Amino acid sequence: RKAIARESDAGKRQLMEAEVTLYRGDYRRCRALAGTLDPELTSGGFYSAGELARRCAERQHDWAAALRLLAFEKGRFAAARADLGNAGPALEEAILLEQLGRHAEAATALAAARRSAQAGIDSGREYPKIWLRMAAVLRLQGDIEGAYRMLDAAFAHGLTVNARDRHDFEFLPFRDDARFAALAAASLASVDTMRARVE
Repeated sequence: RKAIARESDAGKRQLMEAEVTLYRGDYRRCRALAGTLDPELTSGGFYSAGELARRCAERQHDWAAALRLLAFEKGRFAAARADLGNAGPALEEAILLEQLGRHAEAATALAAARRSAQAGIDSGREYPKIWLRMAAVLRLQGDIEGAYRMLDAAFAHGLTVNARDRHDFEFLPFRDDARFAALAAASLASVDTMRARVE
């Protein structure tokens, strides 16, 4: 609240408020606030206005709206104006298409996502989300054992499941897996223990 009060730009204040509503679970208000802003606007938080609106649509399971909002991110990535470290939005597109039952289109996006994830792994970067993204691709392609090997690698490289990211899109392909639920619960407990020690 102090940071919002200090922000002189009205649009950025609105975006910061939208991010607060995301964390509070008020996804309808989040979309109302973020959706009226320039999608490229950033405020120093985790997301641009366009990405925040998409994430709130996803939390509401409004897959069609989320796919429409993803078009902005696809354009930014194609124009090399996005964070190239995230390997592009192909995985997000594939997951949304799967949720909408558009399996043939999803397969094309999954192939692109797999190439991007493999390139990240081959680069030697020690970034856990690379392995997480590959795990999600493999889970969607039906390679369950391969997916969990990649998840193990992601956790070995520092992946955690915490209160902020437990709804991240990469986890969606695993949502019905008891095996993943156990991994996520263990990670959440570990993060809570670390937080308690810090406090």
